[in-house]
Amino acid sequence: MAINQETTQLNALYPLTPFDDGYSTSIFITGWLVEGVVDVDALAGALDRLTAKWRLLAGRLESYNQSSKKSWRIVIPLGDLPPNYQTYSLTTCPTIKPISFPNTLPSTIHSLPSSLFLHPDTPHSSNDWGQRPLTCWHVTRLCREGDAEPLTAIGFARPHGVFDGTGAKIIVNALISEIKGLSWAVPPVPKPGASTNIVLKALDNHKKSGTVQPVDFSGYTDLKTLGTVKLVFNQLRKKAFQDVQNHLVILKKDIVDFLVADVRQALYREGKISPRVSTGDVLVAWLWKAVYARSTDPDLRVHCSNLASFRGLLAKYDSEIQNYPHNAFVPLPYPRHTVADLKSLPLHKLSYQLASGRTSLSIAHVHSAAKTFKTATFAAPLHPQADETIFISNVSATRILEADWTSIGAKRTLCGFRYALTALGSPLTNAAYISGHLPDSSVLLDVILTRSKMQALTAEVGRLEALVAPKA
Repeated sequence: MAINQETTQLNALYPLTPFDDGYSTSIFITGWLVEGVVDVDALAGALDRLTAKWRLLAGRLESYNQSSKKSWRIVIPLGDLPPNYQTYSLTTCPTIKPISFPNTLPSTIHSLPSSLFLHPDTPHSSNDWGQRPLTCWHVTRLCREGDAEPLTAIGFARPHGVFDGTGAKIIVNALISEIKGLSWAVPPVPKPGASTNIVLKALDNHKKSGTVQPVDFSGYTDLKTLGTVKLVFNQLRKKAFQDVQNHLVILKKDIVDFLVADVRQALYREGKISPRVSTGDVLVAWLWKAVYARSTDPDLRVHCSNLASFRGLLAKYDSEIQNYPHNAFVPLPYPRHTVADLKSLPLHKLSYQLASGRTSLSIAHVHSAAKTFKTATFAAPLHPQADETIFISNVSATRILEADWTSIGAKRTLCGFRYALTALGSPLTNAAYISGHLPDSSVLLDVILTRSKMQALTAEVGRLEALVAPKA
């Protein structure tokens, strides 16, 4: 998949890492549903300025062999670009589409289809990205059924094999700054030729220091060829036969505050004040328990794969890693539990276990994950001794859904959406994303679950609403 070298006079070659290679078969889409009509020309102008300043975004993916394995790098064009060279993709839907979406969001609702935020020609894997721009934007004019008030869907798609959630946030923040005419920290223009990846350099420096300690870490498992086929088959089987659907779950601020306060008070009574549980710890524990609350197999071994950034661990070797836009995360070292465990463990005890796992994450875990990626046929964030995995990703800290589109015509953001699609075009199932906060401070969850698990989660949300509701 060689890039056409005639498109530019000079190129910089920026190597990606095994953490990118492992996610080369999927894409992520972030969507915003806003009131009003977005000015597409104004959006295009901001994207022109963004990609002119941050030249990496104008690059192209290129594969190459490294130690007999396919790896990826970004070919970054330097100097003047020919007129037909696309630095981004911006598409629009020519017709106004009616949708059914309430003015006031209930606690659970079907998500909007990803097609409203994604052009059908957008690649779904790094293998197909080739000559395509790295960022794809799609705008769809909408209206509610029976209501003439204009709405707009804004979609941002990118290859997961290049950018993670933090990287997407950095891109969106820079774009909003360009829209508003504000300054932002523009990355330096790379030099021609091969560059050094700062994450790989930091890991190498840490290894040379002699402080790397072996760690028993089952964050990633080599599925090999047969295991990969089974994983794909199981995902497709769930989608086809178990009515897997994408829902939004909205947790009001008073419910989240109640859960967190109740957990912290219970731990305080037991003298467990360190590590301090975070809101994220509580929400992940609550989700894990709620999804399996009605499972009928008490011996089913379930692992929770919650992906966390390791930028903070490496920042002392290079502070620029905090602004690194590519994949820099590993699953947290969580315990594996049976369904019987999940049902019997009080929420505060499970939350404390997860907080302990989160705070124990070390550079040794990162080295272990990198080694698995380098040697595996196909590495997946699965536990080798688990029968089932629930995938959870807490991206609320990125605040990407809070992007302000009002300067290009939006009146306000009604809701945000998050989609993860595989190379087959199907979503990753048994997954939940803590996507962020809505304008009223509610926490938005994007979940892809089977009907029975969604029913269990809905019942738990209803129980909490009744518990927290003001008494008459």
